[in-house]
Amino acid sequence: MILFEEILAVLIFGAVGALLRFVTSRWVGELMPRYFPWGILTVNIVGSFVMGLLTGLLLHKTGISPFWRAGLFIGLLGGFTTFSSFSLDTVTLFQAGETVRAAANIFVTLLGCLGATLVGLLLAKAFG
Repeated sequence: MILFEEILAVLIFGAVGALLRFVTSRWVGELMPRYFPWGILTVNIVGSFVMGLLTGLLLHKTGISPFWRAGLFIGLLGGFTTFSSFSLDTVTLFQAGETVRAAANIFVTLLGCLGATLVGLLLAKAFG
């Protein structure tokens, strides 16, 4: 059952995460050459690192309340980058010995998301 406190945590922390994504991506993008999306790459790598770090520090060693779990992992990191969740799920599958499922997750996620983006762009062009 979802608690009001968890919803509030996702809402507040999600806003902070989205703002951090915007600022970080813009800042890095201004520092680096424009031939590659350095800003969003940085966001995805940093978000994945923080997801792994917080998972290792908080979830496996201490108890964490549903408020903080929802706020930090879904809100803050989800607002910052959803790639961190994909990364954690994939690494967890590899660590559990589920190599085929982990590889399938990589394959289906990347091709599925790229394909969905392409189809969305094509539909927008066709009907826009």
